[in-house]
Amino acid sequence: MDPGILMAIFIGLITATLVNYLADSLPVNRKLTKPVCKICKEPFYLFDYILFKPCKKCHQKRSLRHICSLIFLTIVSALIWIYPPNVGFWIGMVILAYLGLVIIIDMEHRIVMHPVSIAGALIGLAIGSWQHGVVMTLIGCFAGFALMFTLYHLGIWFVRLLSKRRPMGDVEEAIGFGDVIQSGVMGLFLGWPGILAGLIITIVLGGLVSIVILIIQVIRRKYQAYSAIPYAPFIALATLILLMLARPG
Repeated sequence: MDPGILMAIFIGLITATLVNYLADSLPVNRKLTKPVCKICKEPFYLFDYILFKPCKKCHQKRSLRHICSLIFLTIVSALIWIYPPNVGFWIGMVILAYLGLVIIIDMEHRIVMHPVSIAGALIGLAIGSWQHGVVMTLIGCFAGFALMFTLYHLGIWFVRLLSKRRPMGDVEEAIGFGDVIQSGVMGLFLGWPGILAGLIITIVLGGLVSIVILIIQVIRRKYQAYSAIPYAPFIALATLILLMLARPG
């Protein structure tokens, strides 16, 4: 086997471990702390965490997410090595780590953390300026923020309109303001006009997943009207797809 692929797999494992660590520690106290067991809240020792050992106190095993993210990020790392994008392997891994963190935190906690978004904005500004120039990068940021901000307010208006016609209970916003900020970060990565393609892919991915969830709910006879799904993962996936598909030359 090519030594480069072995290195890429190793880097993928390190990246996945780092992403899991941050996803388990940052949302707890909104700062970098030791990951804790979700059952008994006992902190993990670093090497116990890295070696996938269960909780020493309650013996709870690690979640399926840890294994899935480890496999997924390692595979993507190998693919980035074999088919390097415009940004190259190492920058590609930085992007993968950041977007993977956004996806996991939003799926598990339904939040887009501001410190994570700020870190993404700094990374996106640097990479976007290098790839597209400062002006097009900033235009992409503004366009992504403005377009999603418009959809955000349309969603609020739509929920209010429906609530006047029928009782809806506590309905979540279709798009949160964290998603608006994340769209601005996407614009930094993709620049102008790449942000337009990014938002289109985001909407398509969100629509397809919503249809699949709806079908599953109907089959299981557990349909819930107006149920919201986390949207930042689709923004992150769309960004990742476009950046990884961009090839040199």
